[in-house]
Parts: sequence; structure tokens; C-alpha cells
Amino acid sequence: MAASVAHAGLGDILVSKGGNVTVTIVNFTGGPGYTSKMAAETPTYTYVGTNRDFGNSVDLGPITAGEEIVLSLTNPYGDKFVTGSASANFDNVIHANVTKISSGTYRVDFEDLTGGGDFNYGDGSFEVTGVEAVPEPATMAALACGLVAVARRRKK
Repeated sequence: MAASVAHAGLGDILVSKGGNVTVTIVNFTGGPGYTSKMAAETPTYTYVGTNRDFGNSVDLGPITAGEEIVLSLTNPYGDKFVTGSASANFDNVIHANVTKISSGTYRVDFEDLTGGGDFNYGDGSFEVTGVEAVPEPATMAALACGLVAVARRRKK
């Protein structure tokens, strides 16, 4: 089970707080160049709608605390991009930006093109309730290295 921390950003994962998790397609900042399919991949695959179906909502039901909630966007070319670290995607690029809205509610904005496209993360958005964000592993490793350096500096 992943530890929950106060964080939100590129490549972060979402984990259940324990209880119902709801996923809603919301309006996003970019103008959709493509109509893309949006889904929750866990706990089982659940299609939510297209990136133009604002307001479509799915209750994923009760999910055990700490279980990762993977969301996806599939563009018209069949390229599927998921939340999480770059290694979670076939092109080894982060495709989702996570932003905290309030306690237990996060917004996930997707980039829909291979290689990161224009990196605007404005091609499809979810609002997810009943979750917490956890930094992707590379961010955690960098944070740990920084903390070790600060600790060493204080000793001197």
C-alpha cells in the first residue's frame, strides 16, 4: 500500500482513500483536436465517455484504501495513455498532470499525443473523488536524495 502525501503534479498516481471513488469527465483548458475515449482502468476497465462528454460520471464503487486508481485516455489512433510515471506509457513519457482541488478530490489533465505532443495537458480531463495523490517514484527518489543532502549539510 502506497503512503499518502500532500502532493500533486506530473506523473503522480491516485490511490483510494477507502470507500467509493467517482470519476467524472470535466471541461478542460485546451480545444479538443481529437475525440478521445476516457476510462478508468482499475479496479476493472470502465469506459466513462469521450473527452467531449462533459458531466459523464461513473461511481467505481468501494475500493480498498491504498489501491491505485489508473485512468486512461485513448486517442483516435488507438494510442492509450495512462496516469502515473513515464514508464507506465508505451512512449515512456508522462501523459497526465494531477492537480488537487480539495481534500479527496483531484483533477487529472491528459496530453493525447505520442512523445508528449505539445505538453499542454489540455486534451481531456477527469475529476476524481475519494482519492489521494502520491508522487511518481522518480519524484520520491529525488525528494529522498534532497532530504539526505540537507541532513548531511546540517551535520557539518
